[in-house]
Amino acid sequence: MDTPRRGLRSLRSVMLVSMLGGLLVVPSVSFRQPAVSVVMAAPQNIIQDGDIVVETFSNATATLESRHGSVTINQKIDDHSNLTIRAAKNVTIGQKIDQHSSADIVAGGSVDIGQKIDQHSVARIVAQTGNISIAQKVDQHSTAFLSAPAGNINIGQGIDQHSIVHYLAKGAQLGTFSSGGTADTNMNAPVDPNQ
Repeated sequence: MDTPRRGLRSLRSVMLVSMLGGLLVVPSVSFRQPAVSVVMAAPQNIIQDGDIVVETFSNATATLESRHGSVTINQKIDDHSNLTIRAAKNVTIGQKIDQHSSADIVAGGSVDIGQKIDQHSVARIVAQTGNISIAQKVDQHSTAFLSAPAGNINIGQGIDQHSIVHYLAKGAQLGTFSSGGTADTNMNAPVDPNQ
């Protein structure tokens, strides 16, 4: 098939060949991948430009990366999982980072966890321009590295026994860290979790 090239460069278009062998020209400014929605029960890496939506992440090791969008896990990062999340915008976990799991999360915006970082877990969470919100608590025997250099950190019920939280928020002032409950353990500031 002979297609004229004139005008394609000036449009900065993305060319895709359709299933029927024809030529489909889509301007790059309007091209956007749809959100991915999957249940992850086996190791699988998802790297894409648009939003990523995962129902639950279960007992696996993987990376979720959204280059221009957000990452949402509707339920939880299940126990004994190792997950790396990178998002240009926000990261939302509907429930929790379950027990004996590790999560490495870097968001261009905010990070919201609907419940808690469960016992015996390790989490490194960076919200580059937003806030970090953990609705319940950092449960016992867990370690969390929380960095929100342009925002605040809020842990609704507190930090449970034998847990350690390293944090950096708005210049690492203690006043930007809030906990609705009691801190039964060590809080260390400031720490840069990128080191």
